[in-house]
Amino acid sequence: SLNTMIVTTAKEKNASPNTGSRCTSGRNGASLRPASASALLAALFVFVLIPGTPAAAQLCPVADLGGWYPGGWLYRKPLSIGNSDVNSDLTSFPVLVSIPLDTDLAADAQADFDDILFTASDGTTKLSHEIEKYNATTGELVAWVKVPTVSSTADTILYLYYGNAGAVNQRDPTGVWSNGYAGVWHLNEDPSGGAPQHLDSTSNNNDGTAQLMESGDSVTGPMDKALNFDPSTEYVQIPNSASLDITGNAITLSVWVKADIAPDGDNGFLTKYIGGNYNYIISASSSDVSNFRVRTNNAATRIDSTTSLPIGSWAYIVGTYDGTTMRIYHNAAQEATSGARTGSINTTTADVVIGRRATDDSRTFNGKIDEARVSNVARSADWITTEFSNQNDPANFHSVCNEEFPPATGALAGHWPFDE
Repeated sequence: SLNTMIVTTAKEKNASPNTGSRCTSGRNGASLRPASASALLAALFVFVLIPGTPAAAQLCPVADLGGWYPGGWLYRKPLSIGNSDVNSDLTSFPVLVSIPLDTDLAADAQADFDDILFTASDGTTKLSHEIEKYNATTGELVAWVKVPTVSSTADTILYLYYGNAGAVNQRDPTGVWSNGYAGVWHLNEDPSGGAPQHLDSTSNNNDGTAQLMESGDSVTGPMDKALNFDPSTEYVQIPNSASLDITGNAITLSVWVKADIAPDGDNGFLTKYIGGNYNYIISASSSDVSNFRVRTNNAATRIDSTTSLPIGSWAYIVGTYDGTTMRIYHNAAQEATSGARTGSINTTTADVVIGRRATDDSRTFNGKIDEARVSNVARSADWITTEFSNQNDPANFHSVCNEEFPPATGALAGHWPFDE
């Protein structure tokens, strides 16, 4: 097996190796950085193949500095997404970028992360991104990046730029969640803060208010923070809106859940239900599995998963309806379908609720919930599989490669004619 290490003519920077990378040059080799402007002009990239360590599943790209984002950015790192985790090409796909530790980011990105941005493989096409978490001390980063196409036949390359003291805020959360998303709630905010605490990342502004929740209900989740719901009166309430009152013939609901005890019957994960009438529901069942429901043409249909919710472990639960068939997924495995099902989804005035069946129904989920989403499109099985691979194990979904520096400008640094 071979590993790749980037070497320059510049003096080595004192930095610990970065973690959270499958790319061996990013994990086992510290970044090398020019110590001065003159050293930068003289920088020469040489790729040395070093035997003896297992090769990464995704290869870091050969340094190509022909395309560098303009405006004064001093550093970037390639990110490589392996095509083995992608069953078909996916367009406008929000990719989770999760980096547990990065000493280069900690040293050189702005503390308020305004200078962090992402580009496509050409190095210059800026991509919409949202930052869910950044730790300026460790360089830990949790971000969502809208990738134009995630390829199933070749590794997808992105660039992470940073190191620009004069940069203003580069984030564009609503741009990330513009592909059919009606509501996206990361649930990483303090539920005891000022209402509405739990913000919708889409442009629909479907923000949620925590009901009877405390600061201690903000707990560690699969991506960043999640909410812990006690089996009493705790839930998040999101006011009814035109964007959430989905009445077409397509929908997707998705949540990460972690049950503390076995469910005791229809404990809601994510619902739009009131007074016995509903648009859509995804919840636990008394038989310890999950269920998904939609009401079309004033007739209700329910399908149940076959896998029991694991007690004390996270599970990714997704329900879809495409105008002909309902489907439910447990950790990306399709477990049940409705058979033939047609018609538009019924309208209701119900609020959307996270962690409880309804505002007028006390069946509350006893456990944790993270990353709740409602879409007005039916996501494909390949989309759901890639979401699960990305969010369940981001370190094995993307590589973080060695730091790169702007290309030499070609400016004359000195002239010695030796004709004296």
